[in-house]
Amino acid sequence: VDAVGGRGEIVFDSGVRRGTDVDAAFAWQRDRIGGGDVVVLRASGADGYNDYLLTDIGGVDSVETLLIDTPALAAAPYVAWTIDHAEAVFLAGGDQAVYVRAWGDGPVAAAITAAYQRGAVVGGTSAGCAVLGELAFTAGNGSVTSTEALGDPYDPLVTIGADFVALAPLAQVITDSHFAARDRMGRLLAFTARAMVDGLAARPLGLGVD
Repeated sequence: VDAVGGRGEIVFDSGVRRGTDVDAAFAWQRDRIGGGDVVVLRASGADGYNDYLLTDIGGVDSVETLLIDTPALAAAPYVAWTIDHAEAVFLAGGDQAVYVRAWGDGPVAAAITAAYQRGAVVGGTSAGCAVLGELAFTAGNGSVTSTEALGDPYDPLVTIGADFVALAPLAQVITDSHFAARDRMGRLLAFTARAMVDGLAARPLGLGVD
C-alpha cells in the first residue's frame, strides 16, 4: 500500500479484484471518507468491488461501479455527476489504453482531477494505477517487456503520454504496477528516460508498485 497526502488523498493497490487486493488500502480509504460514497470506474469486467467495499470493508454509504468503455459513454452527464458526488473514486484494473482513449481529454478525466482537488480519495489498481501519474505508459500499441523497452526505448510499444489527470503529488511521476512479479524495473527505467529525453518532465520519477 502506498499513500500520498495532499488536499485529497491517493491510494495505490496493485492487486486484482479480488484475489490479491490489499484490504488495508481500502480500510485506509474508508477511514478518510467519513462514511461517504464510492464510485469504481472501469472499462471491462463486472461489479465485484461493490459487495467487497460495502460489506467486507464496510463503513461507506454506497458503492457504484460504472463501466465506461467508449468516449460516448464517458460523455454521459450521469457519469460526471456521479464522480462529482463521490467521496472516493477508484480506477479498477483493465487496459489503460482504453482508459486513455475513452476517458482522456474529456469529462471523466476532468472529474477525477476535480474529485482529488476537492478532497476526495482517488486510487487505482493495475491499469487504474498506471494512469494516475502526470506521465503514463499508455499501452497504446500493447504491453511491453523490460527487455523490449531497454533494447529500444523508442520501440513503437513504448508509448508515453502526459496529463491524463492532474494530481499534484504525482507531478512528473510515472507509475508501473505488478512491479516485481512481472520484472518491470527495466521498462520503468526506459519510461522515465524517454519522458526526460522527450521533454515531458525535467526530473521524471518512476514509481514501481507491487
